[in-house]
Amino acid sequence: MSNERVAYRPGAAAWLCGAVFLLCVLLVWPTVESGINDDWSIVRTAQAFAQTGHIHYNGWEAPMLLWQVWVAGFCIKVFGFSYLVVRLTTIAHALIAVVLLQRCGVRSGLSEKHATFTALTVGLCPIVLGCGVFAMTDVIGLLALIAC
Repeated sequence: MSNERVAYRPGAAAWLCGAVFLLCVLLVWPTVESGINDDWSIVRTAQAFAQTGHIHYNGWEAPMLLWQVWVAGFCIKVFGFSYLVVRLTTIAHALIAVVLLQRCGVRSGLSEKHATFTALTVGLCPIVLGCGVFAMTDVIGLLALIAC
């Protein structure tokens, strides 16, 4: 048995947080082709943007919708319309938020272990995970807050 230390790569824990988040998303399996809660409005707005190139704000969703409509509209243009395509863009934003939160925790002085715990606590909380697997604007708002 050797006493050698394993080489540690900074940022590996952040990607571990992202992998755990994606595993939980796979357990939820958000593939239903129907609107859940109020994500139908976001999906419809993104679909109209993909078809016309103009944002048709219907007053139903939050102003945070702009970025989400651009990204989802682009993906609809590339991959075709489906609720899953729009949900995958939100899942990608949630994944970025979890990884970024862990790295921000480390940069602000938390230990790697505590920053990982914080990122997993936020990323796996029922509100974030629930909004992350559906096309909800809350995750985009969380990502914007973490990025700022």
